[in-house]
Amino acid sequence: MKRLIAALCALIIVLILNANSTAAQTGKSTAVGKVPGLLEKSGFKAEKLKEGVWQINFQGKNLKEFHLTITLIGEQLIMFVELANRDAVNLTSGLAVKLLELNDAMDTIKFALSEKSLYARIEAHERLLDVQELKYMISQMSAAIDEAYPQIKAFYK
Repeated sequence: MKRLIAALCALIIVLILNANSTAAQTGKSTAVGKVPGLLEKSGFKAEKLKEGVWQINFQGKNLKEFHLTITLIGEQLIMFVELANRDAVNLTSGLAVKLLELNDAMDTIKFALSEKSLYARIEAHERLLDVQELKYMISQMSAAIDEAYPQIKAFYK
């Protein structure tokens, strides 16, 4: 089980790093021009952190405050929330099972453990984005984070 989780985490990291280097090499992202307008129309207050990166601050019932980061890697829009630093989490088989259960229950939102953090993410291809889909993704992420937090915090050190 640990090997499977480690292999999946490694694969995700490789894919993200590969997409990052591809975007950097081409220097292209048509969505950077599209996303700010969609964010503005969505009704969510997004702060631009840098080119191609935005943040929306949320307050939840279970997790008082969290930050949803929206970024573009090539033509992929990725939303993620860092839930904890990796060193703040007890790496047990119980945590692995909980993350797999959350991945099943939350459908399109995936909970993962990277070398740096425990996080949740959702992705979309930029050409499929419209304001309705963006609002849906943001709403799903914020609701999932607040719902999952009590289940995950049991594994914090």
